[in-house]
Amino acid sequence: MGQASATSYGWVDSDNDPSTAPVWDTLATTYRQEYASYFGTADIGALGGAGSNWSQTRSNMDLHYLGVHGEYKIGQVILTGWLNANAGSVDDLTINGNLEDVDVEGYAASLKATTTINKIKLSMRGTYFSGDDNLSDGDAKFIVNPMAIESFAFGGDGFMIFTPDGNWTSVGQYGFAMVDAAYAGYGLAAVNLTAHYKPTDKTYIHSGIGYFSSLEDTTKDDRTNRSGTNLGTEIFLRTGYSFTENIEVSLHGAYAWLGDFYDNNGGGTAINSSSSDIENPYEAYAMLKVTF
Repeated sequence: MGQASATSYGWVDSDNDPSTAPVWDTLATTYRQEYASYFGTADIGALGGAGSNWSQTRSNMDLHYLGVHGEYKIGQVILTGWLNANAGSVDDLTINGNLEDVDVEGYAASLKATTTINKIKLSMRGTYFSGDDNLSDGDAKFIVNPMAIESFAFGGDGFMIFTPDGNWTSVGQYGFAMVDAAYAGYGLAAVNLTAHYKPTDKTYIHSGIGYFSSLEDTTKDDRTNRSGTNLGTEIFLRTGYSFTENIEVSLHGAYAWLGDFYDNNGGGTAINSSSSDIENPYEAYAMLKVTF
């Protein structure tokens, strides 16, 4: 695996007073480029692991990733985002009972706007992962997740069900939207709003609401056909209190309303029978955090 990164220029007015600076001085912009490659037959979720049900048998895999991260500040609003492109090939993948060589070409992007109003930090994020309804045509037009064990995409946003809960580091909390849709090749479109507030120096409240949808619901390969593209909606609430700099107690809870993507069909993280709908999931726990 090779990785490289670079950061371009940023320009901020030296006296930190936007009213006295030219327009271009008040806009701070940074960029970062990344590149990575994966070779061999390592297990990957989208080509036979969690979130799909076609064969894991394959003789060789060459995957390449190119990403760009950026931040753009204008006034009191900070825009952050990234774009990722995935290309490569997987040889001898079993699809519909046949060995196929699949060319990978996927795209993903996310853009988040953040501002602070009356001491409440508000963030809105939009996310897109490309999808493909037919692997048997020799193309996989989606992002292949190379991390088979743990993947904490969007773990810092605060959601606990549709995207991974960042507090769980050893139990495979991938998130329904990532494993069942984005990394399984159905694609993903999501929008969410989160708020963070500190009533005092020792307490915080973090909450949010998000809507998640796949781009595809039917396939012409071994993956499960779905009843629709609506993954569902999630709300969450987290609150905590710091007794000292090293000791914090917190409560965390989330509830999700599942959409028709999970109606009367099985497979994926939200495992379901063919004759009944899965119950809406929820998660709640208390946590004591001690740092050394």
